[in-house]
Amino acid sequence: MRNDPDYPAGEHEVFRLRRLRGTDFANTTNLPELDQLCIDATLHFGTDIAVVTSLTEDVQILKACAGTDIDQAQCEVAFCSYTIVEDAILVVSDAYQDPLFRQSPILLGPSSVQVYAGEPLSYMASIPLRAFCLIDSRPRPDFSRWEMAELVDFAEWAVQGLAATLGRIGRNIE
Repeated sequence: MRNDPDYPAGEHEVFRLRRLRGTDFANTTNLPELDQLCIDATLHFGTDIAVVTSLTEDVQILKACAGTDIDQAQCEVAFCSYTIVEDAILVVSDAYQDPLFRQSPILLGPSSVQVYAGEPLSYMASIPLRAFCLIDSRPRPDFSRWEMAELVDFAEWAVQGLAATLGRIGRNIE
């Protein structure tokens, strides 16, 4: 739960959640327009999974994805929670060795998350509402600065796709 003292919450969490609800984004269906961007990212970076996520009070919702069939996860196990709170790119080269994540229940499940790289998605009042994430089952100690810059590019394309989609369905995105 979000009241868990071990769960990360940023100083703007109440505002972030209010803005997220204002877009009604959590209630929209998955976004197939962004699924192709996720497919492109898995091919470009050579990862198992790429996702566009949204974090509500209780769940991480996968709004677009490639390489996984799950559509949501509990926030307590979501690496993206840290990406959004820090409002910065987060790279975990080997979750089994990372002090913050090595005890995470997600490492014990069938998803085999070992590598995570995520960039927050911000377009409303500069508050990150979502994240664009890469996930892999193999350690990746060589995630370069160039790849981080490319991840930022993919995240910006995701923001453009989200803005276009929400605009098309008449949601407030300002």
